[in-house]
Amino acid sequence: MKRLFLLFLLMYSSCTIDISESSNCEEWEFSDNVPQGGLFDGVRWECRPVLEQFEGSWKGQINRILESGDIYSQELCSVDSNLIDDSTIKLNFRLIDDDYYQEYGVYPEYELVLDFINWNREGSSNFSGTFEFVIESNVFDPFVQNTVSYYGTGQINSSNTSNPSLEFSFEYVFEGATYTTYFEGCKTICFC
Repeated sequence: MKRLFLLFLLMYSSCTIDISESSNCEEWEFSDNVPQGGLFDGVRWECRPVLEQFEGSWKGQINRILESGDIYSQELCSVDSNLIDDSTIKLNFRLIDDDYYQEYGVYPEYELVLDFINWNREGSSNFSGTFEFVIESNVFDPFVQNTVSYYGTGQINSSNTSNPSLEFSFEYVFEGATYTTYFEGCKTICFC
């Protein structure tokens, strides 16, 4: 028992935690303790982007609604998200549209930039809450074969940290017709 206590005392005295920089994080960052090497090297506090937890692959349902009321729905199994900076994420996804593929030889691909504007924290967790964003992107829309301006809003809700949800909608006008797109999904692995 005495040896166990001495071992514990040795381990405790050799571990160090540097808290000097724990409060210097920016608005879209959180303070996280990062191991400094081996078991006895301690930890240090580091500011990390809170949105990095949302990088990776999402899956969900996308609905495109034309002004005529026609709805085109599709399950998306691979919506890739990449962190651009502390408050911006880029989404890339492809739609499976055989008619489009027959005409152009590729599947239509979208790229959206999500600019996060608000983080409603829930509880004391560094990760949970509702993260609101706006979509204001000038992008090439494959269906109208032209560059259009997308305007919309959305949110990521990470109350369930193991499976956050992503929702957004945007619309654009092209040649007098209004197109609206909705997406609802979650961050899980999909086997479509």
